[in-house]
Order: sequence, then C-alpha cells, then structure tokens
Amino acid sequence: MAFRILASLAALGSLHSVGGDIAVGPHCAGGINDRSGNVCCARQCGECGGPGCDTRPGGSELCCGGSMKDKPCTSFDGPPPCVYPSSWAQDRCTEGVSDAQGLACCARSCGRCGGPGCDLLPGGPTACCGGSISDTCSSPAGPPPCLYPESWGVCLQQQPTAVPPPPPSPLASVAPLELFCIVGISDASGVVCCPSSCGQCGGPGCDLRPGGASQCCGGTIEARCDTASGPPPCLYPLAARLSSARCQAGVPDTSGGVCCAKVCGQCGGPGCDTRPGGPLLCCGGSISNTCKTLAGPPPCKYPADHGGKDEL
Repeated sequence: MAFRILASLAALGSLHSVGGDIAVGPHCAGGINDRSGNVCCARQCGECGGPGCDTRPGGSELCCGGSMKDKPCTSFDGPPPCVYPSSWAQDRCTEGVSDAQGLACCARSCGRCGGPGCDLLPGGPTACCGGSISDTCSSPAGPPPCLYPESWGVCLQQQPTAVPPPPPSPLASVAPLELFCIVGISDASGVVCCPSSCGQCGGPGCDLRPGGASQCCGGTIEARCDTASGPPPCLYPLAARLSSARCQAGVPDTSGGVCCAKVCGQCGGPGCDTRPGGPLLCCGGSISNTCKTLAGPPPCKYPADHGGKDEL
C-alpha cells in the first residue's frame, strides 16, 4: 500500500530530496530520520539523534529526539522537527510483529517481538528475538523474521552532496576489544554491557537474574555506552565494537563490514562519493575487494563470517 501511495506522489512530483538523496518512504521527506525511523530532524543537522546531537547545526531542538516529544509529525514531510506516532510504523513489518524500535520484524506466531523471554515464545529466538535475527527486510511486509536497515524508507539513490561528518565518538580512543564493559559483563556479541551482579549478560532466562530484564537482557536496555566502563546497563554502538578489531589500516562503516581508506575520514553514508578518494575508496557500494586481515587492507569488505580473526 505504501509503495502505491508513493508511486502516486512521484507521478505528481511530490517526492522531496533529502540532503541530495531521494526520499522514498513515508517518513520525514522534509528532513532526516533517526535510526529508528520515528524521529524527524531538520536537514541542517546532517544526522538525526545519537551522541552529540545537541552540538550539530540547529542544536538539540532540531537534532535530538528527546527534545521533540511534544511535537508529533502530521504528514509525509514531517514537518521537522517532530516525532512520528506509533501508527506511522504501518509501512514496516505488515506480515509480522515489530519490536518497540521498529527495527526487528518477528513472526506473527510470536505474539510480540523481542523483550524478556522472547526465546520462549512460539518460534523461538530465531523468529522472536531481534538479537538472533540476521536476515535483512526487503519490503514493507518484511518478510519476517528480518531486520530493517537504518536507512529503510529514507534513501533510494544518492546524488553528490557535502555532508558534515558526525562528531567524534568518545569511544574513538578505545582500541582493544577487551577494554569494553570493563566494570560489567558483556553478552556474546560484545554489544550489550550488563552489571556484574547479573552473573551472565543476555541469553535464556536473563530476566530471572539479579537485576531483572532491565539490567540483564539486551532487548530491554536502551542506554548507550559512552566509555570503556560502560557504565552498565548499556549498549555499545556496533561500529565502535567492531572498529577495535577490524579495519585497523582504514576507517570502518557503521556496520563494521566495510573498510574504507583513512583518507575518506568517514566510510559510507550520504555524500561518500564527494570525500577524498571518491566512491571507489569511500562508498561500500563501490567496493568489491574482500578484506583478508584485520588491517583490511582498505578498500575492502569483510565476509559475513569474519569475526576477530587475524587471517581469513
């Protein structure tokens, strides 16, 4: 349904360009979406939400979701700054059940998606827990189980544009993988940092451990880790965790799967083709070489099964 509506809008010339990209989803055509797709920031922010959002052009009022809670979006354009109500998520996971963030699409048989005890729901963790789902959603239907990429419904094609780089992460100086969550316990992925009192972070029965689901289950933890200590409970950005092991001779993208040349400054994302080195060194879609070591060498892409191994 969403695609049919958009096709009609395109025929009327109503689709808007966002930072040089063609907006193809019903969310925030007049601005920039955050990672969840629910917050609509002003275009001048360059990036919506996340660490340092208050330091971007426009400040927290235009660039941080927490400052827009009382400003509901009312149209495809937004208009920004605003937050889309939950009913606007209907263009995602129409054949399944979405999690609270709208990123994971679980099977309908689960009854709900993610959260404490999701591994005990009909279908098990591979159908009902976002952390165990690896397939990428390819349509508004899903199909489930799958995960929607951060760019879902925002960009279809890129045009040359200058986009300011995001502010440096406070985790940028943290290199060794073992230095993450040093005052807590990491889950198997290294992304979730639970308090030591949990005994184990994540996994079946995490909600039954000391501290409960809010401290011991990754699916219910929302705070973002901003130091090597955590502090727990919190979630580390995937790029920060992977960058400590991968692409040591270059710059990793946000997924940790693409290794761009250091000269790019930032790997992938809007305007990557305008950076020093151009698309062949700075855009994942133009890179075809396979990374062979932790160093890369860039430009290259890591195979899906490559973790922290020195050699493939």
